[in-house]
Amino acid sequence: FTRWFEIELGLEKLADLVLRYEDHGATASTIVGYFDGITTHFFAGNIHGTIVKPRGDNGFGFDMIFQPEGYNKTFAEMEPSEKTALSHRGKAFEQLKQFLIESKS
Repeated sequence: FTRWFEIELGLEKLADLVLRYEDHGATASTIVGYFDGITTHFFAGNIHGTIVKPRGDNGFGFDMIFQPEGYNKTFAEMEPSEKTALSHRGKAFEQLKQFLIESKS
């Protein structure tokens, strides 16, 4: 739903909205579903972080206001390879990949 807030408010105002409160924590999540013909399997990837004032020029969406836990840079300040290594999407798809490998064994 972040996209709709970004479209309506812009990232600066979205960050300001969150920064009004004591807790600036956020979790970026992706859920991937796979239907094997019988059962639907779900795989979740999460990364915890903090909402900050917009910083950086790389990436898209909320990258400028999301600072991953344990880092002093936003996703938009990271090199693409650094961001990819932390990716919530990557985590979810890695779980799907492992599931498919194991199910073929």
